[in-house]
Amino acid sequence: MKSPKEMTLIGLVLRLVVLKLQAQILAARRKALRGELMSRLPKNAAQVIAGYTFPDGRTQLSPRALAASELPGKPLSKQLLDNPAEQQVIRQITECSVSTKGTRK
Repeated sequence: MKSPKEMTLIGLVLRLVVLKLQAQILAARRKALRGELMSRLPKNAAQVIAGYTFPDGRTQLSPRALAASELPGKPLSKQLLDNPAEQQVIRQITECSVSTKGTRK
């Protein structure tokens, strides 16, 4: 059986772990609300463009998520930007696919 002192210490450690997790969740929510990337883009996420903003104000756009080694420095922020041209093509393909389903035999 653990002493009351050990139980208090375990309780404090668990509380710190919970607080750290809560802080990470809140940070992720803030990033999501601002449209920032929280991790890498999915491999097939062609409908968006990754935008990286650097401390000197430069912005680099990429049709895919870039590894840290591919960037010219550490970005201040990473955001997903709409790719309207790609979205339009995907819409047309989807509409064509849906409209031809009824004509197949």
